[in-house]
Amino acid sequence: MLLIFDLDNTLIDRDSAFQQCLTELFTTLGITLDESQWQGMLQQDNSGRTPRAEFCQYLMDTFPDLPQQYEQLWRYFEMLPQYIQPDSSLQSLLASLGQRHSLHLLTNGSSLMQREKITQAQLAPYFSKIFVSAEVGLHKPDPEVFRQCMAGFHARDCVMIGDDFARDMIPAKKLGMKTVWVNVERQVEPDIIDYQIPNVELLTEVLE
Repeated sequence: MLLIFDLDNTLIDRDSAFQQCLTELFTTLGITLDESQWQGMLQQDNSGRTPRAEFCQYLMDTFPDLPQQYEQLWRYFEMLPQYIQPDSSLQSLLASLGQRHSLHLLTNGSSLMQREKITQAQLAPYFSKIFVSAEVGLHKPDPEVFRQCMAGFHARDCVMIGDDFARDMIPAKKLGMKTVWVNVERQVEPDIIDYQIPNVELLTEVLE
């Protein structure tokens, strides 16, 4: 069986690392934020789904004391991978799964950022193939990037594991793959997913 994993907020806590980047940015510049401002930023970011230029423009419009050029502001967020730490329990899980299944990684994002996250989390050795959207020229939920990722396997023998209902679960399901939704925020969505788990470490319970 082929197990296809998403990266951000599935295998790594991208949102926590992003918040640490924001904290570093505002602390460095001596800017104090209240809770509503924090929540506004996190909602605007939408776990990285908002285009980066759009998010940076939001920050520049909302906080005039920030650097007012996109490239200068984005340099702070390029440090995000530094806040990601290896997870030994996750590595043990992947090593165990890799003894029985093929493992592929499929992630949206820039090559530099996503590869650095993978390196920081020390995940590369566990995957036989890694697909980064910027490298293949296709982004989830485009079904073609899923087809490329599962080339050589029948859809019925593939499982997509991810946290994004629209970008991970829906296209995989439409292609006939099995689906495991890492529903960290316990969202309520149509009951079309094969399995739901609150974190990826419970994956073996639904695969057995």
